[in-house]
Amino acid sequence: MPRITPQLLHSTASHTLTHFPHTPNLGLTLTLRSHDIPVIENLESIPSNINISTIDLTNNAIVTLGNFPVMNSVQCLLTGRNRIRNIQADISSQLPNLNSLSLIGNKIDSFKELQALSGFKKLETLYLTGNAITETRGYRLFVIWLLPYLKVLDGAKVGLSEKNEASELYGQDMNHITSLGKSMLNNQAETSQSVSQGGDGDEMMEMIKKKLTEEDKLRLKKELMQATSLAEIEKIEEALRSGYV
Repeated sequence: MPRITPQLLHSTASHTLTHFPHTPNLGLTLTLRSHDIPVIENLESIPSNINISTIDLTNNAIVTLGNFPVMNSVQCLLTGRNRIRNIQADISSQLPNLNSLSLIGNKIDSFKELQALSGFKKLETLYLTGNAITETRGYRLFVIWLLPYLKVLDGAKVGLSEKNEASELYGQDMNHITSLGKSMLNNQAETSQSVSQGGDGDEMMEMIKKKLTEEDKLRLKKELMQATSLAEIEKIEEALRSGYV
């Protein structure tokens, strides 16, 4: 079984990331993409004098998001295209300065799991596209209410009107949650259908999109390895997942 070992960490080249929107004070990136890793482990073996600002765990087999040592320097976490369905309750204490998080294409199907993210007081950018929970009616407003510090959700800026509407629907905060808010918090999305199936509108869109050729797929995979922003990663991964561009 593939693992994050000290040897793998030491052999992984970190590099300076210079173009990442919404993420200040850019620094070193730890890239652990496409290793089929099932568990986050052994990151405490990274020398304390190395300040990692971005961890890229895209395209692995991770089920639970957590098990990080305390890493104060990490501001961006990329975990798209894994199997994440659980988020550790204390993850915000592990990465206290996290600003941007990508969970694109995972298996999160309940708002209770997302509640763990409410401990992040600096989390401003979040991507959840491709998770079953995004198909829940009222998803966007409830996530905005659940995570009041968000400024960008799934690539779209969070507006003041959305914040106000969310407060009216779900309450001023968790201590004043409405019955509707409680219902949303206990809701679990239907997972019997793939979230990529969509409705009639999605089917119409697929008809006018260009189907990817094998050459297109190879090109996109190369671009994905070189992508330097959440927006780029989301766009490329969606094209690869759907088979259309």
